Order: sequence, then C-alpha cells, then structure tokens
Amino acid sequence: MDSKTILAASSAISSMAEQNISEIEKVHSRIKMGRFIGQNIFLFASLFLITGCVYFVEVFLRSVIDSKNVIMIIILSPLLVNAIAIFLLDKKRDQKLVNPLISYITSITLVLLASFIFYELSDSIFISNEKFLSMFILLIEVLFLVVFLYFLFQASKSLAEVIVQTFFKHKYTIIIQLLDGDKLNGELLTITAKSDYVVITDGDMRELLVKNHSISYLEIKRVLE
Repeated sequence: MDSKTILAASSAISSMAEQNISEIEKVHSRIKMGRFIGQNIFLFASLFLITGCVYFVEVFLRSVIDSKNVIMIIILSPLLVNAIAIFLLDKKRDQKLVNPLISYITSITLVLLASFIFYELSDSIFISNEKFLSMFILLIEVLFLVVFLYFLFQASKSLAEVIVQTFFKHKYTIIIQLLDGDKLNGELLTITAKSDYVVITDGDMRELLVKNHSISYLEIKRVLE
C-alpha cells in the first residue's frame, strides 16, 4: 500500500470521526436545551402565571364570582390537564414520561385548592385580634407554599424529560465500545442528565443503562425514514 492510499484512508477515517463527534455534540446540545426549557422556563412561567391569576381574581373578579366557583375551576383543571395529556401522548413510551407530570400537576392543583380553602375559612380571623391564630394560619400557608414549590419543581423536571423524549421521535442507532472490550449495538432511547445512555440492544431487545465513564468509543447515527 503506497503513501497516497494510506493518506486517503486516514483522511476518510478522520472525516468520519469528525462527523460522528459533530452528531454526538448535536444530540447532547438539543437534549440540554430541552431540559433547560422544561426546568427553568416552565418553572418561572408557572410562577408568573399563577401569581397573575391570583392577582386578577382578587382585584377584578372577587366582586363578580364567589369562592365556590373559584374552587370548582381549581378542581376541574387537573381533569382537563389529564385529558389533554392522554389525547396528545397515547404511546406507551410517552405514558411512562407523562404520568409523573400529570401526578405532579394534580398535586399542585390540590395544594392550591387546600391553600385557597384554608385562606377563605380563616379570612375572618385575620380581621380579629387573635394573634396566635393569625400566626398559626401564616405558618400553615407557608407550609402550603413549600409543598407547592416542591411539586412545581418536580413537575418542571418531568416536563423536561417529556420535551427531551420528543427529540427521540426519530430513530437513532448507537454503537458503544466499552472499556472492558464489550461492544453494544442498538437503538438510543434517551440520554440522562448525567450523560449516561439508555439503549435497547439489537437481538435480545434489552433496555440497558450505559454509564458514560465506561465508554471508550461511541457512534450515534440518525436513521432516515
């Protein structure tokens, strides 16, 4: 084999390696963007929207609608969320991701409902001079706020995984060479927040979690349909 053939072969291998690295970086960047949108934009947008709704109801609608109607709206909202999610995401893979999101949103709704009812029932106590009861009510409301923020944060994380999974509507094949010499071929399902790979292997169709630090070589390709 002459020097020109060796040079051409090495150039082709180098070009393929650069293309593979570019594809891997592209996949990782899109996944990071999806998680950023789900965890941050959704979180702050939800807080802004809820604060705006509370302000709007208290300032503009308090004289128009009574507390019972507000409670009914809060109760019906998780049912609407569940119906929309089931309609839009009816595949098994999607259901595994969207079910926790629905649970957290329902929990948020119930916490808001309990907080609203407690506030309405104790509104007259604030008017009186019962300082002990007023402090107790404030502590309960703070507890509701902490629980609400916890469920909202968990919902944002679940939404991030749903957004990431939409990226994998297209099929990606993956070849992994492990440090111990084993080789895996299969379909890439998702990439975790720790940059580990969830793969369905060819042949036995097992779902495996491959740690990023155990990989010596990685190749990802999108299957054109």
